Amino acid sequence: MSIQAYQVLQTNLVAFLDELIEMFPTEGDFVIYRIMVKDRIPIMDVANMMAEYLLPEKEAVKVAVKSAISGNPAPFNDRINMMFSKFGGVSEIKSYKALFDDMDNDSKTAIWKWLHVFIHLLEKCKSS
Repeated sequence: MSIQAYQVLQTNLVAFLDELIEMFPTEGDFVIYRIMVKDRIPIMDVANMMAEYLLPEKEAVKVAVKSAISGNPAPFNDRINMMFSKFGGVSEIKSYKALFDDMDNDSKTAIWKWLHVFIHLLEKCKSS
């Protein structure tokens, strides 16, 4: 287990959530998620939860990044939507898909790129 890989994952997650907070200042859940990821939930637990949702989507995320870069961003699939809902221990499934669908293409591309980075970091955590 590489503590460094988990630290890099946590740092990147906090940066990602900071971007989401900036993009959606009225969406309080992202502030809660940031607090949970930064200070409340052990990063190994966060990594395990994220891996459950993201790693099976590795190929779909790769395709989505390529599509987004070419100007045709794909919408979130249900599995990725579930991952966001699970972040803060939200009991009801919230639709982050709607927030994503309302973003401009540059923002959608940025989100897909972040998810791609997280898959890479999760694989590093798992292999260490």
